[in-house]
Amino acid sequence: MSSPTPRRPINLGLNDGTYCSQHVIDLLQTFNTTTSLRNYPDPDNSALRDAVAAECGCAPENVYLAAGSGPILKQAMRLIIERNIKASPIRAIKHLLRQPAYPIITPVLTYFKVPLKAEQSNLAVRFLPLRAEDDFRIRSEDLTAALDESDGMVYLPNPNNPTGRLLVDRAQIEPIIARYPRSTFWIDEAYVQYMPPELHQPLVDLVMKYPNVVCSRTFSFAYGLAALKVGYFVAPRSLIDPLEAGVTNYRIPLLCEQLCVAAMEDQQHLDLVRRTCAEARALFAQRLGAYDFLRVHDSHANFSLIEITDGRSAKELCAKVLERGFKLKTFVPVAEHRFDHLFRITVGTPDENAALMDVFDEILGGPTR
Repeated sequence: MSSPTPRRPINLGLNDGTYCSQHVIDLLQTFNTTTSLRNYPDPDNSALRDAVAAECGCAPENVYLAAGSGPILKQAMRLIIERNIKASPIRAIKHLLRQPAYPIITPVLTYFKVPLKAEQSNLAVRFLPLRAEDDFRIRSEDLTAALDESDGMVYLPNPNNPTGRLLVDRAQIEPIIARYPRSTFWIDEAYVQYMPPELHQPLVDLVMKYPNVVCSRTFSFAYGLAALKVGYFVAPRSLIDPLEAGVTNYRIPLLCEQLCVAAMEDQQHLDLVRRTCAEARALFAQRLGAYDFLRVHDSHANFSLIEITDGRSAKELCAKVLERGFKLKTFVPVAEHRFDHLFRITVGTPDENAALMDVFDEILGGPTR
């Protein structure tokens, strides 16, 4: 007699969006015959490229499509840094001597794969402090001090992951972009669709205004299409063309392309996503905020950052949560920085969110205030 298959935990640690548009489901249901999937996509994925260009206010030639934003980060970041190092004999010599030549400048608490991969590739990283009293925003003086010390590639997830807060706004960052033309500003807008339009307008339009700005996005989060693994990069032709030269045509499968286009056509879906995420974050704040040693930080994305204030280990707490069927996100050390007191919860379905809060009550013994 075989043993029962262990129940797979509900993963609320990856930030993948919970819901896709009904337009996507309706289109998916039209692929219902044995010949529905017989054809290749357009070699250049023109339909999706055109849709992205229209939304971002750029030409289709300024759009690079890839299987998620991960490959974009890996391919384009290396291209930008290597090109800028090779453009200067002084930088090239510094790089050969393993000295900072064109460092990545990024917040100390951000998408951890960027600084980790940089360190593994012997690239210098210069960290900018983030302070809770500043709502985890970057201070202009910290950024300009780093840029005065050295040109570099400024990586800004906006809103940031894992804080869910804006790092910069237009009024703050645009003068800095103009002031430092030899530095590259990478604005990662993976979560920007979660931002209420009245609070923040995306910065992707700056790509067409400044040659030192690039922007990346994904369909995995607000559009709820992580299963498709599609992302895009908006940049000057001087970066797009060499990226295109290194890959083949037919990059995005036909089904994925059409589903992404359908998702972009349903802007009401984003209103629904913003509302459901706000409700979930309010639940997290109410239930976890009832413990005097847990601080739930405000967020504008589909996740909440939780801080443990009494010295307990986030990894130990999340391990107990995992034993009860939910996987959450804890953070590995980056350079000398440790985040043992922090964990992140991704918004799930209402039932998942409520069940997770009950798990915390079970582990922690009920509210302390």
